[in-house]
Amino acid sequence: MKSKVRSLLVGFGLFFFSGVSFAAVDRVVVEGLFDKAAVLNVDGKRRMVRAGKSTPEGVKLISANSRQAIVEINGQLATLLLHQSIGGGYAKREKKEVSISKDALGQYRIQGSINGQLIDFLVDTGASVIAMNSSHAAKLGIDFRVVGEKSYAETASGVVNTYEVTLRDVEVGGLHVPNVRAMVIVGSHPSNVLLGMTYLSAVKIVENEGLMVLQQKY
Repeated sequence: MKSKVRSLLVGFGLFFFSGVSFAAVDRVVVEGLFDKAAVLNVDGKRRMVRAGKSTPEGVKLISANSRQAIVEINGQLATLLLHQSIGGGYAKREKKEVSISKDALGQYRIQGSINGQLIDFLVDTGASVIAMNSSHAAKLGIDFRVVGEKSYAETASGVVNTYEVTLRDVEVGGLHVPNVRAMVIVGSHPSNVLLGMTYLSAVKIVENEGLMVLQQKY
C-alpha cells in the first residue's frame, strides 16, 4: 500500500513540476551557438545546454549548430537563430520578434540579410537610412553606380560621393521589410553596415536594460 501511494505521489509530483516549468517560461533568447550545444537565456537566466538536454525551466534543446538551434517549449518545436527570441506561449503568437543583446562595446549587433545575402548589421537608431560602404555593396552584389542615384555627403574627412539605392528585401531574425531605401557611401566608411530607420521604422522597437526587441508591427 505504501509503495502504491508513493508511486502515485511521485507521478503527481512529476506532472505538477512539468506544468509549472513550461507555464513559467516567458521568453527564450539564443545567446550562443555551438556544435550540439547552445547558450539559452530563459527568463533572464543564462543556461548552457547540450542537445537532448533541458534547462531547469523545461526548455529542451533538440539540436544546435553554428547557425541555429531547435528548441522545444510546451511540446512545440521552434527554430531560432543567434539572438533570436521566442515566448513560452509562442504557439498562439502571430507576430514575429527578435531580441538583440548589447555586446561588450555597448552596441547592438546582429546578423541578417540584404536581398537574400547574409550580412552583419550594427543597429543605429540615429541613422536615417541603412548605410554601407562600397565594399559592402560589392559583397552584396549591388551595382550602385548603375542602379543608384548619385549624390554627395559631408563627413569629417570631407565631401564624399554617395548613391541612393532601393534594397529588394532586408531581413533580421525573420522580420522581412521589402523595398528599403539605403545609402552606399563610396570609400571605407562606415566600417559596419548600419541598420538605420528606413528599416527600423517598419518594425516596433522596445529597449530595456541592455536588450532591444524588434517586433513585427502588423
